[in-house]
Amino acid sequence: MNRNMLVEAIVTHVRVEARNRANTLFNEGLRLGSEETTIVLAEVAYRKALEIDPTHDGAMTNLGNLRLSAGDLIEAESLQRMAIAYACGVGARFPLNNLAWVLAARGELLAAVELFERAIKLEPDFYSAHRGLAEVLETMGQCDRARKHWRRCLAINPRGAGSDAARSKLSSKGSSGQ
Repeated sequence: MNRNMLVEAIVTHVRVEARNRANTLFNEGLRLGSEETTIVLAEVAYRKALEIDPTHDGAMTNLGNLRLSAGDLIEAESLQRMAIAYACGVGARFPLNNLAWVLAARGELLAAVELFERAIKLEPDFYSAHRGLAEVLETMGQCDRARKHWRRCLAINPRGAGSDAARSKLSSKGSSGQ
């Protein structure tokens, strides 16, 4: 084995090990983020994962969601935009959807609609994107379009979380177009 091949093998090994450590921290963040009392620890885990692997789009996406929940729209947007840049293929649906929620929270409704629609193109049964799109369209007064996405939410998840809200929206005056 020549020197260049040896160096390449070592570099590859180091990158794989770093990605594995970052994935371990990402998974720890997922576990910690499921409990209200450990959300701060989840944020620390995601930040450490990003120190090890600055291209870890999952850590960026989830940290961005935590920052959105904390009301930090600037960091949330930045993290979601970086995650979009690093995500591959259908994996981009999560940061696209999450950035749409950030932009909706900032009142940038047209941009949010575009991103929700892009996420839905990547995954047609993406509940969160349909729900977000329905909410934004409703806010914009486009109740007929919103109703289509509320129906889609019910088709995707007829008895799960949010299904009662979708039914309520469909039966209410504003969403029914009555």
